[in-house]
Amino acid sequence: MLILIKLMNGVVLGGFSAFPFEDQPKRPGKGLIFSLTAEKTFKMKKDPRVGVYTPDTFFLIFGSSELRLKYTEKKFYSNFGVANGTF
Repeated sequence: MLILIKLMNGVVLGGFSAFPFEDQPKRPGKGLIFSLTAEKTFKMKKDPRVGVYTPDTFFLIFGSSELRLKYTEKKFYSNFGVANGTF
């Protein structure tokens, strides 16, 4: 699964999971998050606390809320600098 997100300021971010989208994803899985604009990748930590992504009713969450995409709105959230539990 590959997600690309273009922000209002033109920055392009993304998340990749080696596993397909499913209700109960395999854990911890393999994947990464990245910035196409800055040409940087953030690989998973050696022993991540959570899997690559977690689907729920309202969000598609990469890692430990490093990237959160809200299904019902055109909103994107990130705790990347605050709560890096996976990447």
